Amino acid sequence: MADEKDNVVHINDIHDLKLSKIKPDELKNIYIDKNGHEYKLRYDIENKKIVIVRIIKSVLDGTYMKKKYDDNIAPDRKTEVLFKTKMGELSKKVLQEKYNVVFNGEAAPPAPGTNAEPKKPDAQTAEPITSTDGITIKNIDDALEVKEKVKTRLEMALKNIYESNIFNERLNYDDKAVLDEITRLIKNSIVEEFDNAKAKYEDLIKGFDDAKLKARPYDDETKTALNQLNPQERIIYLRDLVANEIMTTALEIVVKGFNDLEYKLSIIAENKINSRNFTERQKFNDAKITLNTCKNDVIKILNFFKQVLQQKKSPKGA
Repeated sequence: MADEKDNVVHINDIHDLKLSKIKPDELKNIYIDKNGHEYKLRYDIENKKIVIVRIIKSVLDGTYMKKKYDDNIAPDRKTEVLFKTKMGELSKKVLQEKYNVVFNGEAAPPAPGTNAEPKKPDAQTAEPITSTDGITIKNIDDALEVKEKVKTRLEMALKNIYESNIFNERLNYDDKAVLDEITRLIKNSIVEEFDNAKAKYEDLIKGFDDAKLKARPYDDETKTALNQLNPQERIIYLRDLVANEIMTTALEIVVKGFNDLEYKLSIIAENKINSRNFTERQKFNDAKITLNTCKNDVIKILNFFKQVLQQKKSPKGA
């Protein structure tokens, strides 16, 4: 093992590592073998051992690069990771059959206006969707304003979890593994997922993916609606439709991230929490309350986008 710099370690073969001798601070390293493949090490809590995970890199429409960790080195997991990166390119049929994503309504949408500039969605709801901060979500700008407040709260919650000292990441493998997983869920499964969907949404609305939209397969109802529009109206409609589908799908994944996070925190032993002083216990409880608030606001944003989609696909959604 040589050429170690900035937590990057160049090796001949990942299987040359002696996992039984790995130290806790080495879990943050990225290992690159002679073929350029990248790996990380992760402590498996259930089996009480260190495992090797492959880093999967992928580029989304040439606009940015993401890294995903293949936790199980299994083909189905790799498929899931690639799906999450390129979900904007997959058809709705694949989303429904493989990932059980539900899209509200299937009726042909009404013809949009002839304005060349795409309008931001404005959902007319029976009951206004209002966030914890009193922001009524009427369009994408409102939704993103709530999202930024959620992001700030998540940073505060993660800080409180660290400062609660419930986990001793320097001395305990199990604690470090749990803390790493909590951090990953917040930063990757929640914040990064939402940020990536926002970037893809904006690319679509700005017309960067028009060629792909025209070549993409659509269901019969959408085809019928498109046949009733002139060419300029068709592309405006498709931008808005697919952009909102992507946001809805991403938010379903974000909510799952919150559910996974809640589970991780719920199985922490009471005696572990009670062993800390009052201030530390309070920080931990405040973090859980904050996370619940964030989840509720994300669900409200998700409901907004679901309503937008339903209106676009319903004859009454004029």
